[in-house]
Amino acid sequence: MNSSLHRSPGRLLALGLLLLLSTGCGSGGDPADPDVGKKHLQVYAHRGARSFAPENTIPGYDTGLAIGTHWVDMDVVMTRDGEVLVSHDIRLNPDIWRCLYELQKLDARVKTAYLTEWDNEPGTPNSFFDPDPAKAGLWTGGVLVKDHGNSIPQMVKDLGGTCWEPEDVELTKETLDEAHRLGLKVVVWTWPEHSGTVFDEALVSKLIDWGVDGIITDDPGRLISMLAARGYALPASYR
Repeated sequence: MNSSLHRSPGRLLALGLLLLLSTGCGSGGDPADPDVGKKHLQVYAHRGARSFAPENTIPGYDTGLAIGTHWVDMDVVMTRDGEVLVSHDIRLNPDIWRCLYELQKLDARVKTAYLTEWDNEPGTPNSFFDPDPAKAGLWTGGVLVKDHGNSIPQMVKDLGGTCWEPEDVELTKETLDEAHRLGLKVVVWTWPEHSGTVFDEALVSKLIDWGVDGIITDDPGRLISMLAARGYALPASYR
């Protein structure tokens, strides 16, 4: 994002919402940035740094911006009467996938990101690999991974996705490398209610070493401290 947009938290929030809607995953840094030449990993404050403030609220976004983040993550939905809300509703997952790939058909210039989780993998309750097509396509709007070489990264690529967002415990080095070979950006996310911890330092360290492109975290402060210790470029904070 151009540095001229980094003037105020309110402006960043408004622009961030619009850009995330249009790009799915944030793009790279400004070539004029003094951190060019350093290693980069993008930090996403999950629903507004929800370790410290209520998720998907203005106080949460203000907190994430004050700690320091490249992006403030939020869940955007639209009501039947056309009102846009920031709210998380897992029941909308099938419609979200369908909307994303239909949007790609309408305008291939729009960049999209597809989110998956651990229990989409083989042998799990919501597996994309279930032999029953009704179950395998439940969370993907009917798209089946078997039609894409039994590869989730390949399916994301074939649907026109720019970014794959797997749950952190789902990703393997092999699927990360495959996604990168396909030209996909890989941004992982943590589900504390699933993993049992808000921030797994050993897992985050491994993901950084593997070369993920970004991390969506409830605790951006701890992630930033790890990046600082490794000599990475750090996001600015806004107070």
